[in-house]
Amino acid sequence: MNAPAHTRIGPRVHLLTSSRLTTWQRCPRAHHYRYEAGIVSVDRQSAALTFGTAVHKGLESWWLTIQAGDPGRALEGALEAAEGSLAPPGTEADPYDLARLTALLCAYDARWQSWACGTEVLAVEKAFEYELANPVSGMTAAAWRVAGKIDALLRLADGRVAILEHKTRAGDAGAGSDYRRRLTLDPQISTYFDGVRALGWDADLCIYDVLVKPAIKPLLATPVESRKYTQTKPATKTKPAEEPRLYAGQRETDESPEEYRDRLVQAIGSDPDRYLVHAEIVRTESERESHQWSLWHTARQITETRTAALRAGDVRAVPQNSHACFAFGGSGCEYLSICEGTASARDESRFTKLTTVHPELECTTENTTEENH
Repeated sequence: MNAPAHTRIGPRVHLLTSSRLTTWQRCPRAHHYRYEAGIVSVDRQSAALTFGTAVHKGLESWWLTIQAGDPGRALEGALEAAEGSLAPPGTEADPYDLARLTALLCAYDARWQSWACGTEVLAVEKAFEYELANPVSGMTAAAWRVAGKIDALLRLADGRVAILEHKTRAGDAGAGSDYRRRLTLDPQISTYFDGVRALGWDADLCIYDVLVKPAIKPLLATPVESRKYTQTKPATKTKPAEEPRLYAGQRETDESPEEYRDRLVQAIGSDPDRYLVHAEIVRTESERESHQWSLWHTARQITETRTAALRAGDVRAVPQNSHACFAFGGSGCEYLSICEGTASARDESRFTKLTTVHPELECTTENTTEENH
C-alpha cells in the first residue's frame, strides 16, 4: 500500500545553506534557536524588510524582464517590485529611503542594461539542492543535503557561464578593499558553483554584483538660531536692491525627496565605478574541495550538538559564543535576551515559530520545524 503524500519515509533530511553555515560559525546557540527550534524575533522579522531586501526584489524583477526580452520595461518593473518590499504591509516607506532606492536602481539600469542584453539569462532566483558527500570517501550523508538559491545565472557574450550574486553594502567595494578581499574567500560562492553543477551547468566564474549605498544624506534646513544672512544692498544705477539672503551652504527648508533623488543620481552617475561594481571571482577545484570539507565537518558538528541537547533535554548543551552577541552592533543578537535570561523563547509576543527554517528556498526537500524543539 502506498504511503500518504505527507508521510516522511526514511531519516529526516536537514538542509545546509550558506546562511546556516554562517550562523553556526558565528554562534552555535544562535544556530540552535534559528535552525533547530525555528524561532525568530518578532521585531527582527519585521525589520527583515530592509533596504537590501528591496533592492534584491527590484533586481529580481529587472533580470526577469531582461530574460523575457523586454528591456524597455525592466526599470519600471524593478522600481515597482522594490518599492513594494521597502516597508512592511500596511505601512508607507520612508520617502528618502525610496529616493535612495530609486536612484540606485535607475543608475543600475543605465550602467548595466546594454551589457545584460548581450548575455543569455539562463535562470533567475533558481533554487538548488545536492548531496553532501565526504570529499575523500565519497560517502553521502543520509540526513543532510546542501541547498541554496542563486540570484541569476548568465551565459556571457564570450561564452562563459557566470553566477550572478547581488550584494548591497555601505562603504568601499573597490579593488583592494577589505570587502573585496573577503569576497575572494566567501564560502557561499563555492556552494553556488556546486549548486549550479547540480542544476546541469558548469559555471566558469561568479560575478558579485555590488550596489554601494551612497553615504550622502538629505540636506536639512539650517536651524533658525544658526542662520546667517547677507546684508541688504541698496539699489544702484545699474543694479536693483538686493534683499538679505542666507549664506551659501545654509537652507531655509529641508531638501525634498525628489531633490535628494536627483542629487544621488548625479553623484552615482559621476562616479559609477564607485557605486556599481562587478567583481569576478573564480574557484579552483582545490578550493571547492576545501569547502566540501567545511560543509562535511559542520554537518557533523551540528548533528553531534543536536544529539547532546536532545539527550540532556537542556539547551545549555549547545555552546555559546559571547563574542558574537554584538558582532553587528545595534541591540545585539536577536536571541540575546533569551541567553541573558530576561526573555523566554516561548514568549509569543517576542518570538514566533517558522513553519520552515528555510523560507527563502520554498523547499524542495521538506524541512518544517514541527520536529524541532
